[in-house]
Amino acid sequence: MRNPILAISLVLCLGIWCGFAPSTAMVGSTKELLELETLTLELINQYREKKGMGELKSIPYMQELAREHSLKMAQGARAFGHRGWEERADLIFENIEVEMVAENVAFNKGYDDPADKVFDGWIKSPSHKENILNEDFDITGMGVSKSDDGVYYFTQIFASYLE
Repeated sequence: MRNPILAISLVLCLGIWCGFAPSTAMVGSTKELLELETLTLELINQYREKKGMGELKSIPYMQELAREHSLKMAQGARAFGHRGWEERADLIFENIEVEMVAENVAFNKGYDDPADKVFDGWIKSPSHKENILNEDFDITGMGVSKSDDGVYYFTQIFASYLE
């Protein structure tokens, strides 16, 4: 029996939120988005290392769930936030032997360094920082997407293997 401790972070809005609804067209190359995912996870793992913590290992299944959520937000098919979190969490519990999961989301626009801005915002937010520094979490999935009007959407899912 699983222990579904779902630590859902508060929504963090980076950049300016003006009630826009991104269209379904995507811009930004796959290479750019993959690089942002890698960079954001590197920043988080470097921060954890400075705090004497272990690295979060990227799990492809969790990464795909995070990417799908970011893509839906970028396409306007899902509002910015944690909608669908219970379904994503259930899928993780059903497919990976984990005991707890959590999620951070963010968006920003107009920065040359969107990964740095998301990382800084998450570290300044107590609930997001708590997920990043949770010693129980050892695996993750990072997903980034970009809307046609240049808004980057980030989703990071955290989990801890069942012991």
